Amino acid sequence: MVGQVFVGFHLGRVLLNMDADGLLAPDMVEQLLKFTPSPEEKAMLEEHSEDIASYTRADRFLFEISKYV
Repeated sequence: MVGQVFVGFHLGRVLLNMDADGLLAPDMVEQLLKFTPSPEEKAMLEEHSEDIASYTRADRFLFEISKYV
């Protein structure tokens, strides 16, 4: 569900729009935390960040969200 919202959009902009009232809904924060990459996943994604165009949609989402955690 969350991945479908963010793929194809700049994640930071989407998060800021969701937080327009100054507070993200607790259920949305819970969903975002479920999709947060582990430190190992984050390291692997950063290691190959020059190939971002070849990432799958799921990997691209993990890469984007890893910038904010």
